[in-house]
Amino acid sequence: MSSTTSSRVPHRRWTIGVLLGACALVNYIDRISLSVAAPQHSE
Repeated sequence: MSSTTSSRVPHRRWTIGVLLGACALVNYIDRISLSVAAPQHSE
């Protein structure tokens, strides 16, 4: 394994981790907003 490949792997791990965290945050906010808006849509 060359030095450029080994230095890119941790960077990719952090990028993937940040993207997964952002997706989880969006999912959480979406669930909250849907649960708040659900009573108004059921009327």
